[in-house]
This record gives sequence, C-alpha cells and structure tokens, in this order.
Amino acid sequence: MKPRDISIKSKLEKSVLVIGEIAGKGKVQETLTVWISTEDIIIDIIRSHKDFSDTINQHDIAAEFMERRNEKMTPRRVRRIIEELIKEGYPIISTPHHPNGGYCWGGGPGEAMECYKRLRRKGIKILVRARRILRNSKRGQLKIF
Repeated sequence: MKPRDISIKSKLEKSVLVIGEIAGKGKVQETLTVWISTEDIIIDIIRSHKDFSDTINQHDIAAEFMERRNEKMTPRRVRRIIEELIKEGYPIISTPHHPNGGYCWGGGPGEAMECYKRLRRKGIKILVRARRILRNSKRGQLKIF
C-alpha cells in the first residue's frame, strides 16, 4: 500500500489540534494547524473494521465523519470517495446488504476472494444485459424501417 498523497487532489481540510495547556488555567498554550484530508478520515474510520463480521455501512461512515469533523457528508459522497480509494490501491472490501453489509479493511481469510467473485459475477451479468439491449435495439430498428 502506498502512503497517502497529501496534495491539492486530496481536497485537504483544516483541523486544529490543541498541543498543551497552561497548568491549572485551562488556557491554550500552543496550537498546531494540521491538514487532514476527508479521505484520510474515511480510511481511519474503515480501518477499525477488519472483516465481514464487523463492517460499517456508508450511512454510519457519514455519521462518524460528521461527529469527527462537524461537517455533513452524504452516503453517496462516501461511496464515491471509497471507490477512488480502492482505485488508488487501498484494501477496502465490501459485502452486500445482508445483516452485516458494508465495508471493511482487508477482510479475513477468503473474504477478499469472496468479494472479487461476487463483483465479477455482477459484472458479467451487466455485460450480458448490455449485449441484449444492443441486440434488441437493433431488432427494433429493423422493424421500424
């Protein structure tokens, strides 16, 4: 896995961390401005879910993001960010909408292969459907003319 690229592309957002306090006074002695990307927060949220028995869905990720950042995020945006993270090479896998449906980090033994096989079957079905649509569309055009 490659390290996160902290660049303009990663849509950096500002977060302020308190480093120290004056003893007994409760006043901030020093603050440090740290740039944490939305993607890094989502990675951190998913990373604590290790296999299909402990997944987290897009709605829960959006809610936890809201708690951490006090900024609203839609489940659709969560899905888009996760898709990009997977393209970048992060080991995020998913399981469908059964009781523990959602995302996890890496998965347990065989879970990545299970996810691969499920997505492959789904992709083949989509390609077959696309071929039928094209074939049926051509048949319909011949009858019109």
